[in-house]
Amino acid sequence: MKRGCWWGLPSVIYLVAFCAMTWPAILSFNTHFFCDAGDGLQNVWNIWWVRKAILELHQSPWWTTWLHYPYGTTLLGHTLSPFNGLLAIPLSTVLSQIQTYNALVILAFVLGGWTAFLLAHDVIGAYWPSVVAGFAFTFSGYHFAHAEGHLNLVSLQWVPLFVLCWLRLLREPSVKRGLWAAATLALVILCDYYYFAYCVALGLLTSVWRVAETRDPFVLLRDPFRRALAAFVLCALVTSGLLAIALLIQSARDPFVGVHDPAAFSTDLLAPFVPGGHSAYRKVTEGYLSSLLVNIEESSVYLGLTVVALAAWGFVRGRNAGFRDRWMWLVLALVFFVASLGPRLVCGGRTLMGAHMPYALLEWAFPPLRLSGCPVRMMVVVALAVSVMAGAGLNAILRQKTKGRFVFAILAASAVGLDLLPRAMTLTRPEVPEWVYALRASEGPGGLLDLSGTNGFQALYYQTIHGKPMAGGFVSRYSAGVLGNLQQMLGYVQRGDFDALRDIYGFRYVVTRGAEPPVNGGAGQGSDIRVYDLRRTIP
Repeated sequence: MKRGCWWGLPSVIYLVAFCAMTWPAILSFNTHFFCDAGDGLQNVWNIWWVRKAILELHQSPWWTTWLHYPYGTTLLGHTLSPFNGLLAIPLSTVLSQIQTYNALVILAFVLGGWTAFLLAHDVIGAYWPSVVAGFAFTFSGYHFAHAEGHLNLVSLQWVPLFVLCWLRLLREPSVKRGLWAAATLALVILCDYYYFAYCVALGLLTSVWRVAETRDPFVLLRDPFRRALAAFVLCALVTSGLLAIALLIQSARDPFVGVHDPAAFSTDLLAPFVPGGHSAYRKVTEGYLSSLLVNIEESSVYLGLTVVALAAWGFVRGRNAGFRDRWMWLVLALVFFVASLGPRLVCGGRTLMGAHMPYALLEWAFPPLRLSGCPVRMMVVVALAVSVMAGAGLNAILRQKTKGRFVFAILAASAVGLDLLPRAMTLTRPEVPEWVYALRASEGPGGLLDLSGTNGFQALYYQTIHGKPMAGGFVSRYSAGVLGNLQQMLGYVQRGDFDALRDIYGFRYVVTRGAEPPVNGGAGQGSDIRVYDLRRTIP
């Protein structure tokens, strides 16, 4: 087999493993979204909007007047995940909307495993143990939990690749490697801001580690490091840096509303070691899970006891197995785990220590961290570090001079797969009411005012079908100014002044449930829902 085939084989393994572990979800690839009807449908809208903004409106996807019409809203604080929207553009030429979304989910799992494999192989230098390391990372409890509806967090595939490029830069600095590290960091921020912040932190920590190793505090300021890091910094500033700076400026100018409470979105002390709500074994741990303060999508950060055991063995025996920088990987895992515990130490839903945890100090030292509010998501770095160490543990087993080492290694790898089995994947096939199609058939410009009680996630999905700009619309982080504009418009709605809404704000379509507003004419209806066109006249 050619070398290229060997490097591509893990991706095939992860694809087969995804289909097997989530069976029979793959049978619904054409008919159901691989997500829930909440945040999942929001991400369906994200994909639709990026395509519409770029191909039809020829504008930046980080601003829209198609939500919170007519004033519009920034999407800088929104979980837009532009990478997926950009990738969906060519995919959508041959795939349906449902197929495109599902392909992005599968691709994230496959690439997440493959890039983690590349990182592990660079660190431990062994092929099959690295395959298992990639498996442990991409099929971690954290990854399956966010597949429920957080496509931005499912898209973790560029984090291992950035770490790989950065470590190579620190090991053998060159301008080319500096540019590669900056390019992968740009891919990270186009998926998720959290992952971008974690990668920046990883870069700083590993740089400090490198300086400590050389015992030269100025080593990074000398060539060849100086040129390599200069290339990285300059390239990063004009790529990911522009987006990060724009986010900070927007937050300072018009603060975001909807930031999570870090005390409520922190890792429970035992959560990484107890099968979570997205595990196939969740019924065994129901008593513990019911005590957790965080919702199931955030609290499911189970690493796998077999993975942790292999990681411990990799640390203990890693030196004999060629495990490079085992202490560094252990420190990275511990630092991010402790930070993920948040501002309070909580175990089984009970607070053991309050207001004195390292996360509180991090928020004080770096105020932009308050925009996140989800320390539990730092577990993605813990999962990566532990997976690499687990690969080293498996390699240590294979390098032992015992007769049964291959059998034991196969059993250990199989145990990892069984340990990480997820529960059945959430599938969604949203029903689309007739009034949405009636609205799509109505031609002409003008905004939509939906007074039918449709929830924000459904409204976003319906917009991908009817294609009308609308008042309101769910955005993960609003700016305070948007809420002020919305309150002003609601005053006209409460007074029933639809003429003003038409003439001042440019609304044309009104959707109601039951009650009929004083408008000029109907455009369509479905069950108890009616759609009115404010510019039509009743004969």
